[in-house]
Amino acid sequence: MSIRRNEPCPCGSGKKYKQCCLKKKKVVELGQVKQEQFFQMKKRLSERLAEEVLGFYSFLEYQALMKEFRERMGVSDIMDGYGHHWLMFFYRHPAFGGLRGIEWYNRKRGRRDEPALQRMAQVWESLVPRLIQHVDFNERGVLVEDLFTHERFHMPYCETLPEPQPWGGAFCLLEERDGGYYMNGVAATVGPGKLKEAKKLLKSHLDQTGDSYEKASIDLFPETTGALLQEAEWLVKEESKLVHTTLVYSMTDVNQVMTVVHQTGRLDMEEWDGHSGKGSLVANRYRYEDNLANGSVYLNEVEGIIELAGNQLTFQSIDQRAAAKFQQLLMSIPQADLIKEVKESRKVPAGVQASSFSVALEEGVPPVFAHFAHQAMHTKDLHLPLPQFNGKAPAEMTELKKHAELEQWLRELEYASYQNTKSQTKEKWTADFNQLRKALNRPLSPFTTLREERESAIVRLEDSVEHTAGWTKEDLELWDEMGLPVHEIKNEYARDLLDFFQEKGAGKSSNTFYKYRLGVQVISHFFVEEKIERTTGILPEQWEALIAYYYLEFNHDATTNQAKGFLTVVKSFAAWLDRREGTAHGPIVKQLVKELETPILQAITILEAYTPYHERRYEFSHHMGQFRRIIEKGEVPGQIVKGYFRVKSVTASYVNFVKIDEPGQVFKTTVPKETLSLIQSGMIFCGSLAQKTNWKIYSAERVYPKQAGRAVPERRLPSGH
Repeated sequence: MSIRRNEPCPCGSGKKYKQCCLKKKKVVELGQVKQEQFFQMKKRLSERLAEEVLGFYSFLEYQALMKEFRERMGVSDIMDGYGHHWLMFFYRHPAFGGLRGIEWYNRKRGRRDEPALQRMAQVWESLVPRLIQHVDFNERGVLVEDLFTHERFHMPYCETLPEPQPWGGAFCLLEERDGGYYMNGVAATVGPGKLKEAKKLLKSHLDQTGDSYEKASIDLFPETTGALLQEAEWLVKEESKLVHTTLVYSMTDVNQVMTVVHQTGRLDMEEWDGHSGKGSLVANRYRYEDNLANGSVYLNEVEGIIELAGNQLTFQSIDQRAAAKFQQLLMSIPQADLIKEVKESRKVPAGVQASSFSVALEEGVPPVFAHFAHQAMHTKDLHLPLPQFNGKAPAEMTELKKHAELEQWLRELEYASYQNTKSQTKEKWTADFNQLRKALNRPLSPFTTLREERESAIVRLEDSVEHTAGWTKEDLELWDEMGLPVHEIKNEYARDLLDFFQEKGAGKSSNTFYKYRLGVQVISHFFVEEKIERTTGILPEQWEALIAYYYLEFNHDATTNQAKGFLTVVKSFAAWLDRREGTAHGPIVKQLVKELETPILQAITILEAYTPYHERRYEFSHHMGQFRRIIEKGEVPGQIVKGYFRVKSVTASYVNFVKIDEPGQVFKTTVPKETLSLIQSGMIFCGSLAQKTNWKIYSAERVYPKQAGRAVPERRLPSGH
């Protein structure tokens, strides 16, 4: 329907259409026409520049220069446009008298162009590459910031800039036209991580040479562009191991077995026809709420997948602790017999937190909100150590006032989320990173849809077993912060652990928080493994097992400082129980710690000698680290024996090991003197021995003091690793 000039304007201003939006429409149309004319003129000049500059080179010279460009970039598979841009704007050819292509063009050919093109060419000659980053936007365009000068420029939306990319940017020439700035030539928009690398490269050159920024940015155009376009190398520098476990059972009574599994309250069957079916074991249930969506997203944190086919049950999980618990559960059922166990490993980037979720969307909620919910789940724990912070957590980085590092991390997250979801929504909605920013006391992101008005939350739902009676929402949230499975709330000791942590760890400094968090996690693991239901009935030998065995068994990345902190927590917990329950655990635990502290620290020192902390931290492949050290010494191992070994005896120059599940053979093992002095008879060693001429320790995964063997019978130790 057309609107007549003298009719009221449909925008509701009360003015006539000709005096209101008709004028605005004409302004917009005029701006579009001027922008189109500008791009057409740029195209004509670019074609002439390319014809003169690129056409100057012979075939062989052109190929040699393009090869040089690719080598300097460090990227072989790159489109020719980048090389052409370099030759036209930055490369100084001897035949041009040391002039850049655009400078030579202006002196040779430019004077024959029409005045408008001559003026544009003169502008091009004055341009200097800028490292820019998107920092804000509005309905007309994007605001970018020069990462060196911190100047800000408005870039109108156009064919080369259709939309803002959260914290993305480029290394490019910026050309001004009618108050707006446009990219000139070829440039790739990349994320904030790549921008940081490029800035580091340029800054390092400036610091070393004292060159002006203009000279450095022109001379280092290939290297700087290469820093933006090279594939990330951190994926191969640090890797950890993700283990996928498959357990296959034969059942003589399907109903009896599945009844026991069902009684855990965590079984969620999706399919069942009376003979076969599929389901999952759910650890926690969550609801994601977002004021941008017309409904909620429901997430189940899946510990493992269960498949039933006749009398066979298959359980699969990427959570080794969940797999071990499921295996322990079915060990108590005579009608279930484990017939196959398979562990498959694959390498993943260091620090990756393996988790699996099933997702359900309420009717009318777009699929992109499933991604937003996942994003919120993976960033909700601000006390989780991250590799990019050298093992510190975001909350700790806030306390340490590491604002620049936090901001960089947030920007990289937001850019990656945008890239993953931009094709899933026509509305160009983005995930809510402002809730995360609020929690970390950081400035809000302008790229979050609705900006400061956006509200979202992850809400943990009540456990399906309904063992949370008497637990407040705050209790459940604290239990989640403690990192303990929600189904363990049903145990009688759960309230003691919660109250103990509430008093000792919650709300304290990051160091104290983490010390007590680890402590209650180990104690909880110990309670489960020892089938302890009440804290009043812990026996002295069980306390010894906790200290000498379960702490080291639970922590593959134990350190001497961490161990001292754990022992402090155990003493504190025993004394706390005495005050609360009237028990007499305190003196027993105090004496055990006095006896065991030195042996435990010695065991960790031995482990550190063979598998350094940085190799254990993210469950790295331990034997690969040791293999690398053996290769560096020029020794390639021959026969390798893996398992649990007990130290039978120690001499002045070697250690006699016996394999726990095959005690007949004695392995006379050479050990360096500085380590030999720490080894004692009765110690338990988990790892590999290798023999070429003499037996040597090839890899180490755990080392336990001799008291661990007394506290935990050998039949309780795993038969392999």
